Amino acid sequence: MEDNGCGFDTSRIHSLDNSNRGLGLAAMDERVRMQGGTLEIISRENQGTRIAFTLPLGSGRK
Repeated sequence: MEDNGCGFDTSRIHSLDNSNRGLGLAAMDERVRMQGGTLEIISRENQGTRIAFTLPLGSGRK
């Protein structure tokens, strides 16, 4: 997912625990981690934000 919005300081977001990140980011991070994946957030002020995740193939989880 990517946008060209105002962006934000990712170092501030990464320093917070999930309970202080905001419901959307915390929920995305938790769901991806539950499946054994990783969530990546890249954002630059005044340039936008990119959110990507990776999930393992064939994990056998349903």
